[in-house]
Amino acid sequence: MTRIFLADDHPVIRQGLRSLIESKHPDWEVCGEARNCQEAVDLSVKLEPDVVVLDLNMPTRGASRSGLGAGLETLRQIRHLVPQVQILVFSMFDNEQTVREALASGANGYVAKGEDGMPVMAAIEALAQHQGYISSLVAPAVLDSWRANGSFGRTKPAPKKELTERQREVARLMAEGKTSREIAAALTISDKTAKTHRSAIMHRLGVKTVAEVVLYAVRVGLIALAL
Repeated sequence: MTRIFLADDHPVIRQGLRSLIESKHPDWEVCGEARNCQEAVDLSVKLEPDVVVLDLNMPTRGASRSGLGAGLETLRQIRHLVPQVQILVFSMFDNEQTVREALASGANGYVAKGEDGMPVMAAIEALAQHQGYISSLVAPAVLDSWRANGSFGRTKPAPKKELTERQREVARLMAEGKTSREIAAALTISDKTAKTHRSAIMHRLGVKTVAEVVLYAVRVGLIALAL
């Protein structure tokens, strides 16, 4: 069973997401909800969901919103304390810098709230399969930044070495959402070797999340990003 945790200070949005998830996937469970940053961190640690859907503009504890900085710090804390969780940012912020900072802070996907078609369900489904997801509204700016700078950060250097052919194969499979075991089976290698390749790839690229590997794979043509 896939377990989803919703963190948003608007009860209407939480209820809408819950209804959407339950109608599309009755076998999934919305295991909890949070209305502020502290609840989001505490309950993510307690419940250990498969996917966290996180708003970046929530209050820390009280009624007043705390702004983007608090939301990004919440994201970083969840990533640090629950490293296995998939984190989808579902936010009103759709500018390039915020998307880059969210991905660099550990988000596996990003969807803007104001986007036509509301692709949040597609994003949740992708993350449930350990696939990164960048929605169509924010993807072009992020990809342009990646092409221009070689990374999400403006001052972050490009990889010192290109990936080997085997690492490119592993990177493609990672970007397609394959686990280390599935990569090992596909390439007829051991689980340990697959994990070693994953670590080496992320080190060479200077990235920390699979979402960043996804964008690398798009940039060099290993996969096509579905918009």
